[in-house]
Amino acid sequence: MWRLVSWQVTDGAGRRTKPYGDHPVGQIIYTANGEMSAQLMAEVNPAASLDDGAKDKTVAQTVADQFIAYFGRYDYDETNATLSHHVEGSLLLNWVGTTVTRQVRHLDHQRLDLGAHIAPETVSHAQNLAGNHHLVWHRVLDTAKP
Repeated sequence: MWRLVSWQVTDGAGRRTKPYGDHPVGQIIYTANGEMSAQLMAEVNPAASLDDGAKDKTVAQTVADQFIAYFGRYDYDETNATLSHHVEGSLLLNWVGTTVTRQVRHLDHQRLDLGAHIAPETVSHAQNLAGNHHLVWHRVLDTAKP
C-alpha cells in the first residue's frame, strides 16, 4: 500500500497546479493477484464544512470535486515502465470499462512516482484535471509489486 505525498498537474499552457492542495490525501493498493484500488482527496480542512464555497452545489457535487476513487485489475509492464489500470468501478463514471495507463517514473522499495496524461473529455466533474499529472507515493505496507 502506498500513501500519496504530492500531486501536480501541468496543463496544455504549461501552468502547474496542485488540484487537491499542498497536502492531498490518498492511497493506492496493488495486490499480488493483480487487483488495485486508488482513492485521492483534497487536503483535509477540519474547520471547513461541505457548504463552504459551495452554496449552489449539492453535497454529491462538492464531494466529487474533492475526491476520486476507482478500482479494478492492473498489469505492470516492467520493460515499458507502465502500469495499466483496468477500471471496473469509479467515481468518474466514464472511466468504468476503460484502461488508464500510468508511466512509472521512479520505483524503489519506498517511493513510486507515476505520470499520466488525462484528456479533457475523460474528466466528468467540475474539477479541471486535464493535463499531465505527476504523483509521488510513499510505501507504507508491502502488499505487492509494484
